[in-house]
Formats: sequence, structure tokens, C-alpha cells
Amino acid sequence: MTRLRIGISALYRMNGGSLTYLSQLFRAWAEEGIDRSHDIVLFVRDESIQQIRSVITPNIALHSVGAGGLGSVRKILWEQVWFPRLLQREKIDVLFSTANTTPIFGSTPRVVALRNAGPFCPTIRIRTVGFKLWIYMKIL
Repeated sequence: MTRLRIGISALYRMNGGSLTYLSQLFRAWAEEGIDRSHDIVLFVRDESIQQIRSVITPNIALHSVGAGGLGSVRKILWEQVWFPRLLQREKIDVLFSTANTTPIFGSTPRVVALRNAGPFCPTIRIRTVGFKLWIYMKIL
């Protein structure tokens, strides 16, 4: 088996559901030996480090990206322009984006977990949810 350098994007604010998801993922990977068979790098924002430390296993490298405090537009630009460059510098073989969004640019192969069906739901319209939520769902 080829040893891969797997990047995990956790560039969102940690809260109950996302932290539980990552905790369960890391536990399953540890049980299966995946975190020993591959190099795993978890990319997180500075403000999430304390929360995420409680759920990572010893074989997962933590990489703080310092992208906290950015507004929505700047966060999207950072994730789409600078993050792909960081992935190349870190020699990531594949990126697993765990929360609905992933860089669309860059040469790193990507896997994205779609955990919110809202963007695909036909009832999400400006008149049913308001402009702010509608545009958020469209760019999600």
C-alpha cells in the first residue's frame, strides 16, 4: 500500500456537530490503523486549536493556518487562493474537506463531505429564507 499524505480541512468554527464528526472519524481511523499507515495533517484555524486538541489522536499532525477573524468574502478567497498553495507546499496527496466546501482551484485531488443538503434543496429561495441565508447556501 502506498503511504499517502492526507490533508483534512477543518477551516470552520468548531461546534458540537463538527467536533463530534471529527472525533468519530479520528477514532475510527485509529482503530483501523489508518492514522499509522498514512501521514495525516489536520488544517485548522487558530481559534479551533484548543477544541480540536481534545479529539485528535497522537498520529495526526495539527497545522494552524491562522485564518481566523476573516469576514466571509476574505475567508472564501483565502480558502480558494491561498489554501491550495499551502497544500502544495505541504505536499498533500489528497485533501478531505469535511464540511461542505473545498478549494476549486489547485492540483491536489479533493474529497468533500456534503453534510448539508440545503444548497440542493428546491425550497431554499430568497422569499422563503431571506437573501442572506439564500446567498450563503448558494456559495456554500
